[in-house]
Amino acid sequence: MGALSLAVVKKEVEARNDSFLQSLAMYSDPQFRLEHNPYYTPPPAHNRWGNGTWNFDSVDVPAAFAMYEQLKERVLNRGYFGGKVFRPYDHTNVTDMGLDPSQPWIGFEFETGYASKDAMRKCLGYCWDSFDNVTFDGEGEGEHFSEVTFAPANLSSFVDQSAPAAQYMKFLSDNREMTYNSGESAIGTHVNISLPVMRGRTQQTAQTLYNIIPALNRSLGTLSADDNLGFFGRERLYAGFFLNSDNHNNSWFEGKLFRTTYNYDVYKKYIRVSRGLIKAIEALVEANGTGYYISNLFDLLSNPDTVEPVIGLSSSYPSTYTMNADGYPVDDYDDDVEEYCCEECHGNYADWQASRF
Repeated sequence: MGALSLAVVKKEVEARNDSFLQSLAMYSDPQFRLEHNPYYTPPPAHNRWGNGTWNFDSVDVPAAFAMYEQLKERVLNRGYFGGKVFRPYDHTNVTDMGLDPSQPWIGFEFETGYASKDAMRKCLGYCWDSFDNVTFDGEGEGEHFSEVTFAPANLSSFVDQSAPAAQYMKFLSDNREMTYNSGESAIGTHVNISLPVMRGRTQQTAQTLYNIIPALNRSLGTLSADDNLGFFGRERLYAGFFLNSDNHNNSWFEGKLFRTTYNYDVYKKYIRVSRGLIKAIEALVEANGTGYYISNLFDLLSNPDTVEPVIGLSSSYPSTYTMNADGYPVDDYDDDVEEYCCEECHGNYADWQASRF
């Protein structure tokens, strides 16, 4: 369970993946000090600015499992690894995760806050012990925070509430006294959406997907502040849709849209909105990326079960809009950011925003 899985750790050890073992050795160290690491030899004293060396010849599967357990303790104590490492797609092709290849897949990233260090340990401990392929980064709210990112799951598993991301949100909702909600609007939940055509993509498909990004963001731009509050939990979105890819030719759209909630009923509304967004993406893919925008996005997100997306022409696009085609709000996003935290800047929103985009 946890950041990857014991199976992945075993696979990487048996493959003698030194890059993986180095990350595991570094980030499992509670003090994060190389000179204390048994697998690291520092440079000689006369060349103290030189590079040290790593040697993992003695690391077998039990030794790696022990480091993995130490990695868990680091996450429970700090809320995050300390670097952008252990992404599941770096070690496993998502198409080999046993998901239904005919379905849309959804993954969620929750920027979260916790009422105390002990509360964070309990919540993240539940997550680590219950689910595989979860990543923990240093973004969230309050003093004790974590961005908890789940690997994709079948769309149907969100409908029947069996998806790991949905189960974790249900856990937080049932234990809301252990969470911390600052009320600041910059704390986000990102949705990652993958359609079957986006996996093992061709160059032509990649170009189609790239052309869809501005259409999605123009569609978001037709929504008012009140619309955003109803659909996404905040009046202004600090970013829209972006296209991500892994090294297996799989792509997905990331929407930086929702305000993190600790209320499962609200989260279920986010799932409904995400289903509408999936239908919008499907329509734009079917149009080979030539659609300018979805002209009825409000109706589609309100009733994704009954409303079909309508592709609008550039001539019909409204003269005033709230987001541009690049995925940025037309007004500066500078409200309610004082309590945003991340490991790099410790709450300096301007630095965080500059480094993030």
